[in-house]
Parts: sequence; structure tokens; C-alpha cells
Amino acid sequence: AQDNPQVRGLRVIARLLSGRYADAAGDLSSSQLINDPASRLWAGYAGMQAGHHADAVKDFKFGLRALDQFPPEWRTKIGAAYAYSALQQNDLTTAEAMIGYALAQAVTPLQKLYAYLIDAQIIEAQGDKPRALKVYQAVARATDDSIAAPAAMRAAMLSYDLKKATSAQTLATLDSLRFRWRGDDTEMKLIN
Repeated sequence: AQDNPQVRGLRVIARLLSGRYADAAGDLSSSQLINDPASRLWAGYAGMQAGHHADAVKDFKFGLRALDQFPPEWRTKIGAAYAYSALQQNDLTTAEAMIGYALAQAVTPLQKLYAYLIDAQIIEAQGDKPRALKVYQAVARATDDSIAAPAAMRAAMLSYDLKKATSAQTLATLDSLRFRWRGDDTEMKLIN
């Protein structure tokens, strides 16, 4: 079964969905999957999740022609992941194009929230901080704390930068978020 690319692909998906990105990377680099554009998109997604943005961008570029074959929910997730990795590489043109692609998919508003969070980061990187603040504040009202907490954190910090909040107000907001959300890099950013 190890030689069957479909079995390997299913194992990759199971590992990615369970958060085992390093384990999935081994299967994605196997000879059965290395040249498949769809598997390169999964490799890019795993690389983005692991923080390897330069490698993720290369994999996303290689697999981009297969993206339209994915279901709309995954086109949104992978498009947003590609945009985030491109943003981390200071490629605002690619980031903006991919976030536009992700937001154009026919999915529910809840499924688009993560893409809107990345969109706000792109807007902020382009220098339009007041507009980015509005997007962060809108996303911070989400019911999913994994999206709402980082948006609220960035909104609080940007409000302080724009002199719309005092340092005491900002620290109070960040302190309350520290107890509301735990378990990813948002927690470490809040502590810092």
C-alpha cells in the first residue's frame, strides 16, 4: 500500500487534519507524490502551518494549477495560507492576489473569517492602518475564538498605534485575551 499514491495521499490528509504537519511532510516528499501539483498544495499548507514560509511559497507556486480542482472550502483555506506565506516573505502582490482568490470562493461567511484576518494583515502591511483596524474589529466579533482572539489582539495593538486607545486600555484588553485564548502562537504574542 505504501507504493500506492492514493493511499499515501489519504495518509497525508489524515495527518494534516490532525495537526501532524511534520509527519505529513515525509509522505509528501515520497516519489509517488513529489511531482503531483495537488500534493504540492498540501505540502505548501503543511509548510505554512509549520512556519516554513519560503518553502511553502515554492510548493504553492508549483501546485497552483491544481487549486481549482479542490472544493471551495479548501480553495479558501489554501488560498489564505498561500497569501499568509507570501505576506511573511514580503510579497504583497502575491498575498493580495491569493487573498482575493480565497475571499471570492462560494463558502459561508464563517469559513471566510480566517481569510479576512489575513486580509487585514495585508492591508496593514500596505500601510492603510485605519482600514485594517476596521477589518480586525469586525473579525474579532467572530464566534470562533481561534480567529477572534488574534483579531482582537491585533485590533488592540493597532488602536494603540493609531492613538485610539491608551496604554492602560490596551494592556487591559491584551491581559483579558491572555486568559481567553491559549494554545498557539497568539498566546505567546499576547504574553510578549
